[in-house]
Amino acid sequence: MFNDVGWAKGKPARLILYLSIVTATFSGWVMGAGNTIITGIIKNASGQPVAGALVKVGSSETGLTFMVVSQAQGRYTTPSLLPGKYSVQGFGGGYQSEAAGPVNVAGDTQAKMDVSLSVPQKEYSATNRLPDAQYAAMMPDGEGKRLLLSHCTLCHGTWKYVTRRKTPKQWEQKVTEMRFNLLQKLQELQHAAAGETPKGALTDHEYEVILDYVAKNFGMDTPLPPSEPSKEVNRLLPRTLLQGAAAKYVAMELKLPGGQQVGAFALDPQGTLWISELTSGIFGRFDPKTMTYSRIFTPPGKVVLPWHDDLFGTVAIDPQGKIWFTSNVIPNAQWFQYDPQSKQILKTFDVPVPTIPGGDVLFNQLQFHSNGSIWATGTAYHRLVKVDAGTGKVTEFTQSPVRWGQHPFGIVIAGDNMIWFAADDDGAVIRVDPDTGKMTPYKINGQKPGARRIETDADGNLWIATQAGRKLVKLDYRTGKMAEYPFPSASAGHDVDVDKKRNLIWFSEADAAKLGRFDPSTNTFVEFSLPEANEVPWMSKLDPTHPNRIWWNTRSGKLGYVEVIE
Repeated sequence: MFNDVGWAKGKPARLILYLSIVTATFSGWVMGAGNTIITGIIKNASGQPVAGALVKVGSSETGLTFMVVSQAQGRYTTPSLLPGKYSVQGFGGGYQSEAAGPVNVAGDTQAKMDVSLSVPQKEYSATNRLPDAQYAAMMPDGEGKRLLLSHCTLCHGTWKYVTRRKTPKQWEQKVTEMRFNLLQKLQELQHAAAGETPKGALTDHEYEVILDYVAKNFGMDTPLPPSEPSKEVNRLLPRTLLQGAAAKYVAMELKLPGGQQVGAFALDPQGTLWISELTSGIFGRFDPKTMTYSRIFTPPGKVVLPWHDDLFGTVAIDPQGKIWFTSNVIPNAQWFQYDPQSKQILKTFDVPVPTIPGGDVLFNQLQFHSNGSIWATGTAYHRLVKVDAGTGKVTEFTQSPVRWGQHPFGIVIAGDNMIWFAADDDGAVIRVDPDTGKMTPYKINGQKPGARRIETDADGNLWIATQAGRKLVKLDYRTGKMAEYPFPSASAGHDVDVDKKRNLIWFSEADAAKLGRFDPSTNTFVEFSLPEANEVPWMSKLDPTHPNRIWWNTRSGKLGYVEVIE
């Protein structure tokens, strides 16, 4: 299905000027006409119409799912669908319907399916997490267990491995990351100098023992403990009927063909999504108008990560509409500027990275400063990187364990034209002078609140989504004063974006499988459920061509959006 790349003759691999775009031609992937829809009425067990119920319409053939809300007289209507066979199911008021269908839709047709909410919705706990001691009791005895309990619990609880199921390669990746994080944590606690091995760090032998233990006892064939939360995809859908603004939306979810995993994405001014595939060394282009996905093959890395395939870090759109993406190949990572019109690589920058292993993402986010510099956060290596777009000069600001800036995550340019980034491990936001590199920290309340992604509003102030803190934080860039707004579902926050025209703050609630919207003028929240409980929204980005639409992705290869209907 995909062709090989034809490289420019006479050019070394790292300076390739041309990349080929190959469009995925998948069966059924032709956008339906405007009237290719399903409509119907949602009723209760007594046959009365129900407004405010959620209706899921999905197709395994197309990988497409829509979720809409029934309106007056219980009527629902889907957006335009791809041709295929769909199932229909309703939820709300403590009841749900059986899955109805299949309903076959083709070009320029309107299909009809009524459903009845006659089956009680089951009650599920969001976590069902036990105390660490009970998870430890589930672990088979052995040297690996002793090492895990004596070393790895410094950073997290025992549930992190007792409840996880991975392949041997995935466990190798995770244990490598855990070893590095443990080293960083011990250095921080013991104030060890850079390069000095702190007491308690894993030896090579201990690393191998732990890796063998988790691969043997927590592999893909090992049953999950009975205390684990249900994986039923509808378990987080609301039990009450939706009203007001919460009832005026549509959600879409699309599983990308071929099992591609979405690492990061960005939207260009035309509303096209540019995607970094997490492990393939390929980046993609998704056109929402035609529902087509194209894959752009990139130069092979000069050195392959020992615990990964070639990785992409992030993707971003510069002020001129050019696409930037980063490779995470050790030790010679590269940044590329890609022109979507000419389909050429315009610029390539070598950005060396440390050789010690330590995580999935080296470059987490890019920002373009008006002085011509490009800035990026490096989460796994506690780094802030500046690249001069004109000369290619790379300046690094490595964050040692004894200073502010551990685990840099989100990064923005605020109203003062300064660089600001979220220091996840420090629970702080750091202001950086782009000329001198001077850093000024602003601590967020709470013990390690988990400062994740950040964005600026119409006034140039900062909004931070916290993970462990489970709240939105507003930071006034002029005074450093902060205001806090707890998430309605008490969920871990991850990403945040701002509708600057209306000054509305959008955010993702990872544990609750929701996107939320906050209006600072009224201090009110509105939440919108996503179609599946098991999908953790990783990023959320507003669509420049649809002012009420915000896109999200998961690491499992799904894209989607929530669109408010006004």
